[in-house]
Amino acid sequence: MSTPFTRSMRSLRLDRFTLSLIGLIASVTLLSAWIIWFFLARISMYEISTDLQITKNGEIEANYPVKAKERIQAGQMALLHVEQKLPVEGNTQNGGTEKTTSIKAMVMKVDSSRTGGQIVVNLAPLEDTFYTIFIQGDPSPKNTKTRLEVEVESISPFILVQRASKQYMNASPATPNPQGPND
Repeated sequence: MSTPFTRSMRSLRLDRFTLSLIGLIASVTLLSAWIIWFFLARISMYEISTDLQITKNGEIEANYPVKAKERIQAGQMALLHVEQKLPVEGNTQNGGTEKTTSIKAMVMKVDSSRTGGQIVVNLAPLEDTFYTIFIQGDPSPKNTKTRLEVEVESISPFILVQRASKQYMNASPATPNPQGPND
């Protein structure tokens, strides 16, 4: 007696499943790369301040909230971003070009003795560009914006997701209405 699906059986024997196999290999490779990234990649976490001054001896003093004291320590690397609005020659209007420079610095001291809910972080610039911009150039404060980023830790995406999950789980649940449901 013959099989009622002879054409189906013949086509299954002739099919090598090449496209399915290529798709499976590509999917497994992509999933493996994503898992490796998830556990081994590094994401830098920063404490950021825009409240900073340049001292006469060429150091940077930045103010941070007191809660940053636990995360900022001497020896940590930082980036000072300086955004200058340079006037265009012959143009007295508001025109101009913006130039952003990033300068590496290192935390030298964290001073929490001052009052007012702030800590003062002293940094030393590690590049000569800083002295060219601030000491020799003396840019006008109204044309310059500064932002200081201190790298406080470098974590994997896995740790970041764990922390976010923990915050979500520790969030206070909604309190029930003591008067009962509103009708």
